Amino acid sequence: MEKLSKTARVLYKTVRILYRLCVACAVVAAAALVLAAVLPGESLREVISSADMTIELVTVKLQLSRPLEPTGNIRLFLCAAVGSAAASLVLAACALKLMFRILKPMAEGKPFGTQVSAALRRLALVTLAGILVSAVLGGAATLAELGMYDINQLFADGLVTGYTVEHTTEATWFLVPALLLLLSYVFQYGEELQRQSDETL
Repeated sequence: MEKLSKTARVLYKTVRILYRLCVACAVVAAAALVLAAVLPGESLREVISSADMTIELVTVKLQLSRPLEPTGNIRLFLCAAVGSAAASLVLAACALKLMFRILKPMAEGKPFGTQVSAALRRLALVTLAGILVSAVLGGAATLAELGMYDINQLFADGLVTGYTVEHTTEATWFLVPALLLLLSYVFQYGEELQRQSDETL
């Protein structure tokens, strides 16, 4: 038990460091979102590199024969992309904070503390929310990026020289909240056994 408690204490300290880092990155992302919303259009245009010879659209990456200057709404794309990152960081910070509540009783040698199962259920919900938010905002950013370019010019003869398709397994991420929910019921059972044991003593 002492070895498990020691490992939990190390994990607890690591999660605290990650939480602070995540909060700091979320603040930076929020500041970047504000800048993207208020900076002049010409300054935003400089952010999008005209020398980039690729365009990524969801899982497809297009290779171009020459740089393609964006002509549409750059602000919308940057706000969507940075907003997606900021939302993901906020949800990650919430998940890490819930992990404090899970690891703290374990670090104290009480793996079946009364708050562990409830924290695991909340962590499952936050994880599910993170997956959905990432999919929705990521899709919005992709549509906004596509809207920056003239479709006729994008598919002009000879502009696209090749493409690659990146395989994603985002659907499997939905197994994570399901497993966390299952673990919460396992821990709830352990908490009940621990409570009965304490009452007997």
